[in-house]
Amino acid sequence: MFSDLTAERCAFITQSLKTSIRHFGLALNPAAPLAAVVKDIEWMASFSAGPMSIGGAKDVDISRMVRALPRVEQAERIAIMLERVRGVPGADVVVLCLKENIDRLSTLHERAQDLLFELEVGGRLAASGFPVSFAEPDIRLDFPTVSIGLPCKRPRSARRIVVSVREAVAQIQRAKLSVGVVVVSIEPIVHPPAPTGGLSGKKPAPKNWVASTVEEADTGARTMVREAVEPLLPKINGLFAKHSELAGVLFCGAFTALLNLPRAYAYRWLNFSVSSPRDTRLTELLGAFVQSNGAKALRKRSFHLASEAGAHPRPPVR
Repeated sequence: MFSDLTAERCAFITQSLKTSIRHFGLALNPAAPLAAVVKDIEWMASFSAGPMSIGGAKDVDISRMVRALPRVEQAERIAIMLERVRGVPGADVVVLCLKENIDRLSTLHERAQDLLFELEVGGRLAASGFPVSFAEPDIRLDFPTVSIGLPCKRPRSARRIVVSVREAVAQIQRAKLSVGVVVVSIEPIVHPPAPTGGLSGKKPAPKNWVASTVEEADTGARTMVREAVEPLLPKINGLFAKHSELAGVLFCGAFTALLNLPRAYAYRWLNFSVSSPRDTRLTELLGAFVQSNGAKALRKRSFHLASEAGAHPRPPVR
């Protein structure tokens, strides 16, 4: 697992995080989960060798290293996100969520993680050159001739998806926008609470995917999303018929898995778009831009998590 993770890469991630934290003027409590993440990765960076190599962190405290390794993925995602939202109107308020519990290894049910999802989606679109601002209904894309609202929802289970979409339509209406796409996170759906075998030692913690290959894990997560969403399509289509401002629903988000071939901790971003019959392209196009901007910002200057892990864009789920 993390066979090619180097001390240099750990140092780069922590430095990027610290730079962005200073940029936004965030004063993190030392007990805050993000501060703990930075501390663990900084510790792995303090050795001359990579965490899994001779002379690296594993030779000093293997238990701490095993706990710290899965945090690299979320730390890098946050570092990329913070770079992208610098200068985006409204970001300075939303980033305050980083003071709260955003550690996805312990839970996916925190309000702060809802805001983190907004930041990640907005950051990905900003990286593609979209005119992003963090304003009602959560994210706005203000073009010269039209403004598009992107309310972001993180239903804690598949049962809450339709309710969340209805709430999001109300947000679009309150913002007095004529066009909106609801962005729904699939992360709590593919990582539901697991009494055992979770992403951390706490119980229940989010489900920990274990697979032989990244393809096996990818197929399993995509199947789980399809099985959750497809029975809801009649109700979603009913909302399209009732609300002309609803252009589509974009299901997207991250999932992670422990792999055996090769030994790695893999990351994937999944897209699944459902479009209104009145506008069959907008949601799919937005999804494609969100998908294409994975970890390119840092990837050019760092190392892969492992040979099959994180940041390789995949086509949207069909």
